[in-house]
Amino acid sequence: ASPDGMTRILSPLPSQPIPDLTFELGGQFYFFVRDSEQRIQLWESDGTAFGTMARKTFGVGAEVQFAEADESTAFFAINDPDARALNVWTFELTDAQPRIAKELVLNANVTEAAVFGGALYAGLQSASNLSLRMPVRIASDPNVEILLLSTPNPYLIIPPRFQFTPFGDHVAYIVTNSAVSRTELWMTDGTAAGTRWYGDLAENNLDFLTCGVPIAGLGDRLLYGYHNGDAVELRVTDGTEEGTVVIVGDYQGDAEYLPSCFINLATVNNQVYFPGYTPETGIELWHSDGTPQGTGMVADINPGSGDSHPSALKVEGDSLVFLAYEEQHGQEWWLLSDVEASVSFTETSFAINEGDDAVTVEAVLTVSAPLAEDLTVSLVVSSELATSADYGLSRTSLTFPAGSASGARQSFTLQANDDMWVEGDEWIALDLVSSTPTISCTKFPLRVRLQDADRATVSLQPASTQVLERTGSAITNLVLKTDPAASRLERPAHVRLHPIDASVADRVFLAETTFTFPGDSQDGAMRSIRLDLFDNSDPDPDFDLPIEVDAQTDNLAGYPRSIFFRIQDDDHPGVDVLIPDVSETSEQGRTLTVHVQLRQMPTAPVIIRMRSQDESEGVTSVSELVFTPENADQPQSFNVLGVDDDELDGKRSYYVAFEAVASDDESYGGIFPQGVWVDNVDDDDAPFRNLGISHDVNQDEVVSPIDALLIINELNRNGSRDLSSPRQLGDWYWDVNGDNQLSPIDVLLVINFLNSPNGAGESPKSSAESFVGDRNASSGELDISSRDLLFAGWELLSASSVDNPKRRWQR
Repeated sequence: ASPDGMTRILSPLPSQPIPDLTFELGGQFYFFVRDSEQRIQLWESDGTAFGTMARKTFGVGAEVQFAEADESTAFFAINDPDARALNVWTFELTDAQPRIAKELVLNANVTEAAVFGGALYAGLQSASNLSLRMPVRIASDPNVEILLLSTPNPYLIIPPRFQFTPFGDHVAYIVTNSAVSRTELWMTDGTAAGTRWYGDLAENNLDFLTCGVPIAGLGDRLLYGYHNGDAVELRVTDGTEEGTVVIVGDYQGDAEYLPSCFINLATVNNQVYFPGYTPETGIELWHSDGTPQGTGMVADINPGSGDSHPSALKVEGDSLVFLAYEEQHGQEWWLLSDVEASVSFTETSFAINEGDDAVTVEAVLTVSAPLAEDLTVSLVVSSELATSADYGLSRTSLTFPAGSASGARQSFTLQANDDMWVEGDEWIALDLVSSTPTISCTKFPLRVRLQDADRATVSLQPASTQVLERTGSAITNLVLKTDPAASRLERPAHVRLHPIDASVADRVFLAETTFTFPGDSQDGAMRSIRLDLFDNSDPDPDFDLPIEVDAQTDNLAGYPRSIFFRIQDDDHPGVDVLIPDVSETSEQGRTLTVHVQLRQMPTAPVIIRMRSQDESEGVTSVSELVFTPENADQPQSFNVLGVDDDELDGKRSYYVAFEAVASDDESYGGIFPQGVWVDNVDDDDAPFRNLGISHDVNQDEVVSPIDALLIINELNRNGSRDLSSPRQLGDWYWDVNGDNQLSPIDVLLVINFLNSPNGAGESPKSSAESFVGDRNASSGELDISSRDLLFAGWELLSASSVDNPKRRWQR
């Protein structure tokens, strides 16, 4: 469904719209697309799907150089290999189809194009000499020759640039020659006799050479920039020397002057707008009616001597739209209208969290005189995904009472409603709508991001799988995890798998690549992934097959990037050692179980001996396993036990090695099975503290926002509690400060570390005593830089003495 007030005019096609190459003619909108056969097509639309159609198709490999139009005539250029020419096409209101106005040499270039009075003004660049570029006028009548507006200099290394603008019944154009450091002003009435050089605007001036020249038409007069050797002036002329005056930048006692680069001028309602400067106000928006007395500052948007830097000036009907900076809210879009009053939001966008306190939103009034009567504007909300159940507004309209002056404000509150649905973050747009023609409301709606407090992730169980070819298939599961656990998916979530290694397609096949968790799915929902194996009876090397996991919908907050299938060939003898994802023992009794299996049945007993290479950290439960021809079809296992000592030594790694296999079966005798690295965790003092990297909660050797989220989720599920009991397999290292307590302080220590110079993504190698001094860090300002923490249960942190950062996130 399309948002209110918006219509999709072009249904999805096997084509690609070409941006920025559009024009409007006679109330119709025209645009170009490239179809599936790499042809260029010109389309026409009246704003409806039914009234949208292709008007003209050009050859394979064609390129559009420009598309411009005035009120009655359009021009565009097609570099067409099929026609072996650069054709300049024209399209007038009276034409049924576009037609060729001029046929030029293939690979010539038309640059800086503009259409005035039904004719094309542009720079024409030679196909054979790229430094040769000249200003030309091309009529829509193909019988009219191209008018060369000025003689090109064939010796320029760098081609000149041109700027065209109409004034009265003339066209003025700027010629900037970077090669000779000159900027010239020319004027033409569209004839050779009526084309003349007006004068140099600057010589050896870097501002004009790099920025371009400010120029704008104002009725039958022309405003343009001139560099007097010290700074830029704004001048106005009627085309005669006596009719040329300086309106800004006359240094006869005036403090006003212009910024060095202020090319962006805009003409609205017989006023030219531009950035101007005084020491007292800084760079602000100025206007001029073409006279010195009618020139001045519009408003001090950024009060005092600070600059608002008006830029990107655009004409929208009878209004001026521009970007400006104001210290309180930063850079925002502004609207200047020739109306009695305007109402706009004080912000352009912010974010709020589900379940947080309501946020106050303000709208500000701008008037030329105090209101004579009450002014009421309506609040209209639109969204593609969010419904009225997702948010709450305290008011549906705002009323400015009679007598209100510029700067008066009205406010309402907005809240994101908490629910138990996983819907992902959603955007809503708030518009101000007035039914009074003399009242202008903001053209830029306030966009608000409703950040979901419920999250869903996808995990893999197991995360890696070892499988023999002869088994025929391997299975792992995608498991949906919702947080809170009682929440459900509001809409389907899609996950796609991409096999990475295409070179082994003859040995493996992914039976299904797209998996969907339907709407209303809850915590624990599962989808099985099956990998089919082809047993080719040939001895092949073992290999790891990674499968890339890609979430296709934004309601999945996290997912594993890849899973690994260890494909083991069983067409030759071998010994496989299988271990869990976490190879870990502990001093308080946590053990590791190791499974061993043979790939083929032996003809004689197979003896596999193992031992720990550091028995001060861990030992094996047995010293050997014996496989016989009678029992070798089943795997055998042994345990690795951590050794307790009196030292607080954190996490220490040790290696369990296998000796060469002893067997009278020559195919097995002498094989060295792969050994196992094991971590022995010292959990004597703080079993839930990672003594290697205390802030690394999930023990992935990287401190990231995920570590903070794991603690927050555990607090939301089970609350603060004692952690002195032995840690169970699957528990994370929640006790960051080592006080044997789970509390919000542990979250803060991770967050503060992420904001420290080490930063997120670092893998600090701290000692067991590191950060112990942070145990009492229970207050102080919290400056959270990572948006990954937005969905966490911040009501938990608000209950402590920590400054709640919600309002700072809304900027």
